[in-house]
Amino acid sequence: MNKSLRQKQKFEHLYKKPEQHDQALQTVHNFSNTNISQDAINILQKGFNFAITPKRIPVENIITNVEIALTTVEQPIADEIRLDIANILKKARPPAQNVTKKELNALKELKNNNDVLILPADKGNATVIVNNNDYHQKMITLLNSSEYKTSNTDPTTYLEKKTISLIKSTSLSDKVKQELIPREKSSRIPKIYGLPKIHKENWPLRPIVSAFNSPTHKLARYLAKELQPICVSASSYIKNSLDFLTFQWSR
Repeated sequence: MNKSLRQKQKFEHLYKKPEQHDQALQTVHNFSNTNISQDAINILQKGFNFAITPKRIPVENIITNVEIALTTVEQPIADEIRLDIANILKKARPPAQNVTKKELNALKELKNNNDVLILPADKGNATVIVNNNDYHQKMITLLNSSEYKTSNTDPTTYLEKKTISLIKSTSLSDKVKQELIPREKSSRIPKIYGLPKIHKENWPLRPIVSAFNSPTHKLARYLAKELQPICVSASSYIKNSLDFLTFQWSR
């Protein structure tokens, strides 16, 4: 399936009957036993990328980040930048609030409610509210499937050493190798979480493994960057590792 055909199918999916649009445009789905106020729905509709304006300018954080950035700057230039930043901060004022007081209070109530979880949906750019117990039970069911098995030891240290060894054995330049090699004894084990599939009955979870700061994180980021230019020639998915190796990639 080429790229243009995929785009056509997406367009046809969006062009639905009028009665289907109400559900498609719904951005907040409450699958929990908790009644959600309209104020809470209003602020959740803004999405996970929405940022509430601060009540004060974070002066300390700004100064700290500036000082970190100036460690490689020559002293005379660094002093000029510090002076400019200081003048800007003296005149700076917090931006106007972008949420109402009721919305903010509703968000605090949801945050303090340990019975519910607020998650992004697997698809649809929607926000999902679920019972905490239901979510954890679904995750346990996923982990107890045949796709996973229990390990008696933490493999992080082994994977870290193995990754370093493999990177050093490649023909990559020394500069690239240094960028890919994880810092020894600083890696963490990948974490799994689930995203609700709101388009399916009883919202099953799609398992997502976060490899951020794992032994292979830098390597995966490098490979993604290298493969991006040729991904347009692939179908919508790669079946497995063998399919990846035998696929006729074109640049």
